[in-house]
Amino acid sequence: MHCIIGEDRKKLLDHIYSNLNQDGIFITRTHCGDPPANAPLEIMKTWDPKSRCQIHDGIAGRYFGLPEDILLELKTSYLNPIQHKVFNYPNGWAILEIIAKRKE
Repeated sequence: MHCIIGEDRKKLLDHIYSNLNQDGIFITRTHCGDPPANAPLEIMKTWDPKSRCQIHDGIAGRYFGLPEDILLELKTSYLNPIQHKVFNYPNGWAILEIIAKRKE
């Protein structure tokens, strides 16, 4: 989900909801939080903390939302997160794993 930006995120979640069976489960892993202190300089040069995106030539790229914001995004799109956790890859990048069910 971290490569889906802006209004496209709502479109994606609407699509997931409309195609998920009533008893279906949605599982995702997405980058979250701030880039780690050891992030390469080229990433830090493109990091915009206000939008929480990498910006390349004025165009938003990857989105690194806060875990609570991503969970709220799912909750407001008719998905019910039933389990989630944040873990760090060995290189320091935070990943949010979410298991969600379709709300009725």
